Amino acid sequence: MATGPESTGEGPLGSGRGEVLQRFAFEAEGLDYCSWFVLSSWVPPNELTSAAFGLVFEGAAILLARLVERGWDLPGGHLEPGESAEEAMRREVHEETGAVVRARGAFAHQLIRLLSPRPEGYRYSYPDGYQVFFLAEIEKWDLFVATDESAEARLWAPDEAREASWVQRHFPVYEAALGAVTRRRSLAERRGTAGRSIATSSDLRSPTTASDHNHRDGIA
Repeated sequence: MATGPESTGEGPLGSGRGEVLQRFAFEAEGLDYCSWFVLSSWVPPNELTSAAFGLVFEGAAILLARLVERGWDLPGGHLEPGESAEEAMRREVHEETGAVVRARGAFAHQLIRLLSPRPEGYRYSYPDGYQVFFLAEIEKWDLFVATDESAEARLWAPDEAREASWVQRHFPVYEAALGAVTRRRSLAERRGTAGRSIATSSDLRSPTTASDHNHRDGIA
């Protein structure tokens, strides 16, 4: 079966849950699959979700882990019993990078459809299963200790991130996430600038005392 990502505006029949960023076919362990990356805040039910990943940014830099089996990749992994997708993402990111992160919401999901007959012992939902991708930001760093799964982790600026294997395989997803983070930061900066401008104009319109400034700044 042909492999390699193919961007498309068409999604699986009945998905109706967002813009399709990428569609591609692949083969694994003798089984044929088709997969769609869908830009959406929808979180699939736990019983249909196998894994959760973090699109973790600090500024415009994305956090990647050098995983023993996959090379430089997004941190994330399988849900444990009783975990939500977001809880699994935060746990896996911490285990693989040492970063404690806060999710900003689901950003995309990957629908994986098994085209082959269901094999005996197949442990995922059939024929469709999901992986969820959350936008997240770093709250703090804990000490990272290399494990059998993750050898190292670091932040990648946009120019170098485009050379990473995961980004090259899923470039439309990365670009959409980077764009969302950049727009959010620009909006926050504009709001901050507007707030400072309003305060400056107010200062020019009416004289204030040190006491007035103290109350404005929340100082008793």
